[in-house]
Amino acid sequence: MIFEIVEVKTYSGSKIDERPLSFIYRGEKIMIEEIVDRWYESGLKAGRPVYNYFKVRTGRVGFFLLRHNLAHDAWSVMLF
Repeated sequence: MIFEIVEVKTYSGSKIDERPLSFIYRGEKIMIEEIVDRWYESGLKAGRPVYNYFKVRTGRVGFFLLRHNLAHDAWSVMLF
């Protein structure tokens, strides 16, 4: 899988960066219409990063997979 670094605007409710609201993809602001699925991958091995994943549906473009690296507070995206 190839992910591209993106800027993400998030909703912060009971925790910081609880869920994504929109993101900038190749210079265009993409609004998220629905979070279809979400899961996390924990760093079971020492030094392996912890990620939160969000499969999201957008209006024009379709589905994306957003990945949030918690250790570096970095977001990346992959188009389905």
